[in-house]
Amino acid sequence: MAYLCPADGATPSPAELRELLGRSLPAHMVPALFVVLDAMPLTENGKLDRSALPMPEFDTRVGGRPPGARSEQVLCGVFSEVLGVSEVGVEENFFELGGDSIMAIQLVSKARRDGLVLTLRDVFAHPTVAGLSGVCELVDETAVPVSRSVDGVGPVPLTPIAHWLRERGGPTAAFHQSLLVQVPEGLREEDLVRAVQTLLDHHDALRLRLTRKAAWVLEVAE
Repeated sequence: MAYLCPADGATPSPAELRELLGRSLPAHMVPALFVVLDAMPLTENGKLDRSALPMPEFDTRVGGRPPGARSEQVLCGVFSEVLGVSEVGVEENFFELGGDSIMAIQLVSKARRDGLVLTLRDVFAHPTVAGLSGVCELVDETAVPVSRSVDGVGPVPLTPIAHWLRERGGPTAAFHQSLLVQVPEGLREEDLVRAVQTLLDHHDALRLRLTRKAAWVLEVAE
């Protein structure tokens, strides 16, 4: 979310602000919400007092016409599921109802589950059911599904941390991070193995492997 103080008293609409920022920022960095203030709260030292910034007020009203096309009906259901509300009008703004970038990712995933293809950038550019209905695509149910064994598997571009390791030079044969996690009492080894395996199967990024041959290669294993 972003807080702003209009210099000339005129406040652009959230849609205008998102469109403007979307020209130079990746979709996940465009603020989901904008809160307009008369002035930024400051501490006694003249620095921004973050604790005094007000929480946003989400618009929980449902307005506009009901869904018509199949895509609108599906999207209204997905909006309601992700936002945790009973119903959503086709003209209601996803972010003004409480959505954020993480929820937007969930929205894209659940829409695909229900037969609609859209992107995260689509959600930021067209944050209403009506807007997304005009840019989404229907999944071809007659197409041959992609086998899970090859879905998300293969080489990917180096991540920032991989570039950082490469640029450091010297010995980087291993890089370790650890975290201590408490588990429920009575957890059996087979339960833990099954849980970890489920995570590895579902989240492709957890199977990333960095190898150094003629070049640095980052690859997702099966």
